[in-house]
Amino acid sequence: MFRNKLDDLRTFLRLLKTKGIIEDGTYYDYMLLIWRAKTIDQLDQIALDLAEIGTPLDHSFSIQ
Repeated sequence: MFRNKLDDLRTFLRLLKTKGIIEDGTYYDYMLLIWRAKTIDQLDQIALDLAEIGTPLDHSFSIQ
């Protein structure tokens, strides 16, 4: 489950960068947070943050 959520977050983060919603600095900051996460709770918090950033995309891609 942890690995699946990790992969989903990386995919969603790449989508946000590709769509121009986030810039390189934000992308790398979040990627670092994702890779350093040790618990599902940490990944859940990152998912919530990314969902806020990508609200217009929520209906096209689910990260939860």
